[in-house]
This record gives sequence, C-alpha cells and structure tokens, in this order.
Amino acid sequence: RAFRRDSLRAFLLCGAGVGLLTNFRIMGILLFAAVLALRACDLFQASEDHERKRVRNTALAFAAAAALTFYAASPWLWRNPFEFLMAMAVLFAYPRFFVSLFQGELVSWPDIPPHYIPVWIAISTPPVALLLSLAGAASLVRSLWVRPRDALRNTDLRFVCLLAACLVLPVLAVVVIGSNIFNAWRHVYFLYAPLCLLAVLGLRWLASLSPRPLLRNGVYVLAAAGVAVAAVETVSIHPYQALYFNFLVDRHTPERLRSRYGLTYASLAYREGWEHLLRRRPSSPVYVGGSSLHQNYRGLSNLKILPPEDRRRISRRVGREPWGYYYILGANSFFRKRVRSRPYGPPFAPVLHSRKLYNNTILTVTAADPSLVSQAAADDYREIYRSLKSTTPVAKSDFDLYLDGKTLTYLRESCRPRDVRMPFSLRVFPVRLHDLAPQHRRRGFEPLPFEFARYGVHIDGKCMLRLRLPDYPVRAIETGQRKPRSGRRWRVAVSLPPNGPVSAQVREETFPGASAKPVARSRFDIYLRGDTLAYIREPCVREDTATRFFLHLVPSDPADLPSHRKRWGYDNLDFPFGRAGSIRDGKCLALVELPGYGIARIRTGQFVKLPSLPSQQKWKADIDLRRP
Repeated sequence: RAFRRDSLRAFLLCGAGVGLLTNFRIMGILLFAAVLALRACDLFQASEDHERKRVRNTALAFAAAAALTFYAASPWLWRNPFEFLMAMAVLFAYPRFFVSLFQGELVSWPDIPPHYIPVWIAISTPPVALLLSLAGAASLVRSLWVRPRDALRNTDLRFVCLLAACLVLPVLAVVVIGSNIFNAWRHVYFLYAPLCLLAVLGLRWLASLSPRPLLRNGVYVLAAAGVAVAAVETVSIHPYQALYFNFLVDRHTPERLRSRYGLTYASLAYREGWEHLLRRRPSSPVYVGGSSLHQNYRGLSNLKILPPEDRRRISRRVGREPWGYYYILGANSFFRKRVRSRPYGPPFAPVLHSRKLYNNTILTVTAADPSLVSQAAADDYREIYRSLKSTTPVAKSDFDLYLDGKTLTYLRESCRPRDVRMPFSLRVFPVRLHDLAPQHRRRGFEPLPFEFARYGVHIDGKCMLRLRLPDYPVRAIETGQRKPRSGRRWRVAVSLPPNGPVSAQVREETFPGASAKPVARSRFDIYLRGDTLAYIREPCVREDTATRFFLHLVPSDPADLPSHRKRWGYDNLDFPFGRAGSIRDGKCLALVELPGYGIARIRTGQFVKLPSLPSQQKWKADIDLRRP
C-alpha cells in the first residue's frame, strides 16, 4: 500500500508496522532492509528532481518511523540502545547448547546440516501448501524470464520477488552464518506466512492457465479438497497439532518416526499424563519420579497448566524410594542420549496409560508399585525365576548376573527399596567399533545407564531386571551400581569371547572417608578413585545440595570429545545432587562415574540461583590431573 500510494503518511505507517514486526521477531530487520532497497531502486529510476526528493523523504520517514517504533516497543533498549547489536549477535549464534534428533542422528550447533530447515519444512507442511507454493515459485521464474526488468520497477512482480526473498533469504542466512537452530524449524516459523502467500499466487497462476471455467473451477476444488484434508487431519490429532507430519515420512512403521525426529520438545503430552494420574488417585498425593522428569524441565513445566489444587497434590521427589511411584515418559525419552540401541526387557512395570500418534508412542505412564503388577506378569516372573535358579550365574555380587544369549538378567533374593534406588550403569563393548554410534567410537563402548523402576519388578521380596543387549556382536560388558549412602559400589566385568567360556570379574569398592586426602577442598571435598569422583561434605544440610552441580571435563586428547562438544573443548556432565548422592547422619556424599577417555583437567562446583541475580557459582574447584 505504501509503494502504491507513494505518500509520506503511507510510509510512516509502513515504518511503524515494520518496527513492531522487528520487535516481535528480530529477523524483521530483513524487511526493513528490503523496503530501503526497493526505495533505492525507485531513486535510481527517478528522472525528475522532485520525484527523487519524494523518494528520499519517504525513505527517511519510513526509517525514522521503524526505528522509533522499535525503540518504543523494546524497553530493554531504553537502558542501552547498543544492546541491539548484542541481540543481533544472539540471532547469529545463540549461546545455549542444544541437541536435536534429526534423521536418526543427534545433531547440534554448529554441526547442523544445511538441509535441516528445508527437510523440516518439507515433512511438516500440508502437501497442498507445498505443491501450490512450488507452483507459485514456477510462476515467478516464468515471469522473471519473460519480463526481467519488471522486477526492479514498482510492479506486482517486484513484490512477488520480495515475497520469495522473505522465504529464501532467512534460510540462506541461517545456513551461511551457522545460527544455533534446534527443535525442528520453530525459530523460523515466520517463513510459513510467505510460503502460504506464494501458494496463493501459485493457485491463481494454475487457475489462469485454463481458459475454460470448468477446468478453472476444478483447480479451486482440488485446492479446497487439499485444505479440507489437512484441516480434518489437524482436528483428528488435536491437541497434538504441533506433531503433524505429511506423507513424505514413514508414518506407518511402528516407532520409526520418533526414532528419527525429535517430536516433543515442549513435552505437551505430559499434561495428559498428569491428568490421568490425578484421575487415578482423586484424593491422595501422586508421587512421580524418574530421570525422564528432572532432565526434562519442559515436561515439569506442563504442571503450570493444571489448576493450583492439582499441582499441590503432585510430588516430584526424584531419587527417593521407587515403590509407589509413577513414571511419565515422553516421545523421545529413549532416544535423547542414545539413538541406535537401548536396553529393554519384558514389560513388568504395567503401562497405565499411553498415547500413540502416527503409530508412534508419544506418552507412556507406568507404575513402580509392585501391587499394580498384573497377574500374567507375576506368573511370567516366577517362571523365569525358576528357570534361572536351575542355572549358574556368570557373577555373584549385590545382584546375581545371568546371561542367556542377548538377555542379561539381574537377580537379588532379598530386596528392599534402598537396594535399587540408585541407577545402574551398563557399558557394552562391541567386537567392531563401527557398530557404535559416532559419538561413542572414541570411548570404545556404548554407555546404557538405566533405572530399576523402568525395567525391573519387585515381587515375593525379590528384585529382578531383564535387559536385551544391543543386536551387534558384543565382546564384553561392564555393569554395576553405586550406593552413596554407604560410599560403596559394586561392579562386574564380563568377558564374552566368541569361542571360549564366559568369564567374570567382581570388584567391590568402598570410597575413602575424611581420613583420605582429597584432590580438592572447597565447600565439598572432592575425592578421585579410579573413574569415580566423590563429593563429600560433613556436616551437611539439605540447603547445601539445593542447587545444581557443574562438572566439566577437559580430555587429554580433544578427539575423545563427542562431536557436539568439540567446539567447546570440554565435556559437560552437570547433575543435580538427588541423582548422584544422598544425605545420611549429617553427611552428604555424591558419586559420579567419569567417562572412559583420559582426562587432563576437571572443573567442578555448584551454582547458586537467586530471584534477583543470574546464575552464579557458589563454589568451584579446578583439578589438574597432569600434575602428580
């Protein structure tokens, strides 16, 4: 409208709109540059002095209106207008670190492939919009071929070119600059508007190709049918419209889609899980635990959707005793850290509620309460137990280990909740290194930690876990469990030669007390034994462990770092105290298992978060392992 009227008032209004747009999304600065570029074209083509003066005045009015509106709508600029440059720097390189699941691999900035955004747009846009936008692009190419000079004049073709630029230039900017993009293409969702407008142009061009009204109306009917199909499918998957995928991906093979693409960044399905548990226990408290929760703060943030009285009934006592707990798993809970393989076993823990979309599970609610195990599962457990007792375990420790082909079984005869409270570690060493995912090949093994409540059962006073090992050939496994309450850990290394007998080595480790010499002293004394790091504080209260611990490892060989951490130069193993430690008799003890590669330096400490301050360090320690 501003270019057609070519008046000062119209360009003032256009500037105000572009200023608000840039306030909504900083990428709006591209439209600001585009309008000035078009005015420059008009200035170049103007032949009269008064015409050039009008073009200059309207361009200045537009720029002033856009800048003033953006400044007035952005209070963070009132303190320091130069913070706009910082905002642009964040646009080009968002400082946070994120990992995304894309085409079956974990990718992260700056290693995101150039086709990341185009592929996401192609697979998550309704087919009718894709096809019509391609038709609009074809009509634009044809028009440029027939009338190339019209692209520089104040014509409709010039604005179609601007529309195409609004769709293509942001994608090219992200690819060239290497911006930190994650969670599909939500950072560039504004591209959907020019894509739809280009689709409308394509629809109009297709209809104009036929002189017959019947064929022209047929094009409109087909387009309307495509929109109707997309609308019906959107309504059918409500409230999970954000997980829409079109026919370009395999939506029929069970669990394939969620093993290749990240589905639930916002974890919206957790709300359905919370509501199911609240209905199941209408008056009593609901205890929810599991690493899938405290590692996924977005799943916890869905609690804010619930009414206050329901939120107060949910207790997230992560790391407490598992009996009587419920576990909520999102779509990518099993694939966030490991994509190619994962341990699994019989479904002893009963599935109370699940939700599938496109034949892919996006929500599972399970219970760790032994009273909820079905009778059929209990009978299966007793039959397996009888068959195990007729064989000899490969190793005896806190848990007896049995190995039958690819099935690994943990069995403890007399079992209490505290015996299975802490996670189990499992390392799988393959015969061929190329069977491992790229991020694990330098270590030589695949780490597969797990929790008892996810795969185990507690019946008749016994605890049993059955895990399926990865499908590739395995030469050895190493498994165990740490127990922070006593400072003790058991570990079993099992060798699996292809032709010889299976052999096992059991190691019982007790961590040193205050009499041993720590490698660092601070608010927590830090001890190092083998590949285990211990944090000890005595006396200690719960407030000392309220905030998150940071643990950064600098390897002796930078090539040992996972691909997504090589840019930073260190590995990040930050953890909450409840996941690695416990408080007993006024003493805090946390045990952290270090990775298998050589470590040159350890930087660790604890954060403190106050309402009025950003995240800061409460204490820190720098340990140089290259020195004696």
